Amino acid sequence: MTRHTHLRFAGLQRRSLSAYKLALERFLAFAHRSEFELVDATDLDYVLAEYFNCMYQEGEPVSAAGHTLSGIKRFIPELRIQLPTASQYFRNWQRCHRPLRAVPISWELLQAMAAICWDQGSKPVALLLYIGFNCFLRTSEMLALQFCHLLPHHTKPEVAVVIPFSKTSHGNAQVLLVKDERIWRLTHALKAKKGITAPLWAGTPGLFRSTWARLLECLEFRPDDYTPYGVRRGGATWYFLETASLDATWARGRWATSKTARSYIDDGTLTLANQHWSVAQRRNVRLWMRKNRLQWAALPRR
Repeated sequence: MTRHTHLRFAGLQRRSLSAYKLALERFLAFAHRSEFELVDATDLDYVLAEYFNCMYQEGEPVSAAGHTLSGIKRFIPELRIQLPTASQYFRNWQRCHRPLRAVPISWELLQAMAAICWDQGSKPVALLLYIGFNCFLRTSEMLALQFCHLLPHHTKPEVAVVIPFSKTSHGNAQVLLVKDERIWRLTHALKAKKGITAPLWAGTPGLFRSTWARLLECLEFRPDDYTPYGVRRGGATWYFLETASLDATWARGRWATSKTARSYIDDGTLTLANQHWSVAQRRNVRLWMRKNRLQWAALPRR
């Protein structure tokens, strides 16, 4: 018989559980330092609201407040309707909150970064960047990909990409289709050499961030000019500008609402329009894009 966890934890990912635990520990430390008493639900509501107000005034991330509130309601469900003040403060914070979005990666910059990986003998990482850009993958989704998740068609230049887990999939796998002959050929070539369970990225998330920073430095960008999440934002912006279809972009990005997709596209397009690169940066990107074309040309045709 398969052993299951307690129903209280069913459907809760380990990282979410850790976030809730850390958020609750910080809240209890605040209550202890401030010498607040938590005797009943009324006390809890008052102290939690004060905690949120302090966090807001001190510039803490709104997600930390969300984790605190979600943790309490998840593990003590009878308190769901007994925290009106804290819940109202949290909603007020959400309404006035303007998230600092990752700068979208342009198609040109992504090609240059992938070309450097290819040139350094890291073709799987180059493929990872191409797949991530074309499928608007979140960083965790990219790093979880194995070659068994890439299913190239036998004759048509298409690759089905299976995303084993996702923020919005509720535990279900999701499948996206990449129609690109070059990516199709590279997937066939690499999958024939690698084991099907081999990951496209074999290192830790921390090592990936370090590698990402080095790629940017090779092109004379600063490591903090772009983050890996910019691959998702840049891919979505590029795809919409290529297809002019909000519905197709929404479906591929797997957002909960079209409003979120529209926000991504509008903000991403504006950011790209205001993007300014130095002469050296533009020169390096063009150089590596030319090398990228030669790399694709040298790839065996099927």
